[in-house]
Amino acid sequence: MEQKEKSLSLYDLSQEQLDIERALEDAGGELTPELEEALGNNAEALSHKIDSYCAIMRKNEYMNEAIDAEIKRLQALKKTNTNKVKSLKSYIGYVMGTFGITKIDGNLCKVSKRKSTAVEIYDEDTLCRDTFAEVERLQETFPAWIRLDFTISKTELKKAIEEGTPVAGARIVESESVIIK
Repeated sequence: MEQKEKSLSLYDLSQEQLDIERALEDAGGELTPELEEALGNNAEALSHKIDSYCAIMRKNEYMNEAIDAEIKRLQALKKTNTNKVKSLKSYIGYVMGTFGITKIDGNLCKVSKRKSTAVEIYDEDTLCRDTFAEVERLQETFPAWIRLDFTISKTELKKAIEEGTPVAGARIVESESVIIK
């Protein structure tokens, strides 16, 4: 039975190349038949090793493409299911309104309607006009790699409106939501 020659790692191949270069230097730059054969063998082994690495990389790239496609499929399925839940909750709310009831006790779950208030920002430009100008003015004082961002706190905005502060561009809206327990 024939013994298979041990496959060298890229590290081993690079060490062999350095050994060959040292031997060539020691020989005064004279390329002996042995050194020429060693260079050819090393180059051939390197070529095979690189092909193996590239095959593994391609396999993993194809796997990543398949994973990305599966993620996309699952995200679409999740979106469909989320929309179904939203639609069914909305329909339950409609039926409860039709019957004029706010609570249903089923065998598996309890459904109720709850009123809530939230802040609706209907004109962000009007709401933030002065703030935008101030941020732009401050931004000019910083280096280009520093960027100022701001967010609107709807909680604080709601408090301000409830306290009677006039706020152009936002209002408090009432809504009903269906709660399932």
